[in-house]
Amino acid sequence: MPLAKGDAAPSVVVRGAAADVALPCPSVPNVLFFYPTNQGRTCVTEIADFDARLNEFASIGVKVFGVTTEDISEVVALKEAKSFSVPLCFDPSGKASELYGVRNAYGYSDRYTFAISSKGVVLFVWQAYDTVGHAQAVLEFCRNAALG
Repeated sequence: MPLAKGDAAPSVVVRGAAADVALPCPSVPNVLFFYPTNQGRTCVTEIADFDARLNEFASIGVKVFGVTTEDISEVVALKEAKSFSVPLCFDPSGKASELYGVRNAYGYSDRYTFAISSKGVVLFVWQAYDTVGHAQAVLEFCRNAALG
């Protein structure tokens, strides 16, 4: 069962493209989007949409991270091939996916997005079956929410 609004966001260390990353970043609002694969069209579209809005998220003080259980080499290859700036992270043991309640029976992350306050509280959860417009909806939520 995924975390719900009002839950404390668990702290976990995942592997970034260059170094380990502690999520969520403390003292700032975060958006964590979990996705299953680096090869699927839907996943790549979702990543691209968050990437295209990364500066808008930054302008309101929100850090955005994508998290997958796929191998770090796949994460790095996708980031380089598409020139993505959005931080993509590798969850090798599936611990982050388990803590957030999004790991499925196949070991992959189901597609969920969490808006997390600067105090580490889950403010909203989306299950993103359809990724078209998803990043924009998350951005609008963050613009209108009390993220402190």
